[in-house]
Amino acid sequence: MNVDTNGFALGDVVRDTITGLEGTITGIHLYTTGCARVTLQARIGSDGKVPEGAGSDVLTLEMVKAGPRQEPDRAIGGPRRDPTLRPNPLR
Repeated sequence: MNVDTNGFALGDVVRDTITGLEGTITGIHLYTTGCARVTLQARIGSDGKVPEGAGSDVLTLEMVKAGPRQEPDRAIGGPRRDPTLRPNPLR
């Protein structure tokens, strides 16, 4: 299934046109229903606290500033083995 994110990508700074929340996209969530939502991380407040991330639908977002477009480094995080597939014991 190909889910449309309206061209938004991780690192983009966007504004939700309904709530007015502005933040950086830190997560993109794709659902089997075809819905795409993002997690927005707002800037640190004047009190020095980091606000919690908030979810928004991609259809309500507008671009403020495009983030860097680069492929993630898949080699970071240490060595990994391929997962071993086993029969599901619950079936």
